[in-house]
Amino acid sequence: MKVRFDTPEKPDSVIKLFKDYGLSDAHISDIVKKCPVLLVSNAEKTLWPKLQFFTSIGLSGNDLARIFRVNLRYLDIELREKY
Repeated sequence: MKVRFDTPEKPDSVIKLFKDYGLSDAHISDIVKKCPVLLVSNAEKTLWPKLQFFTSIGLSGNDLARIFRVNLRYLDIELREKY
């Protein structure tokens, strides 16, 4: 499946944010395949607070990947309401 974006700004910022929080390319790919709308989200407003919360309670990149693989609603609940 190919996805086109007007600019790479949002997808790049989402991918960078995930990498900054320790998610591997494989983890990011799995997450995006399950919820492609994440790539058009505002990384700082929508995703960063959630990732910040999970890391503040001691979760690492691998922990985050496991949580999001099982239940992406932790990341995309606001996005589904918006789009």
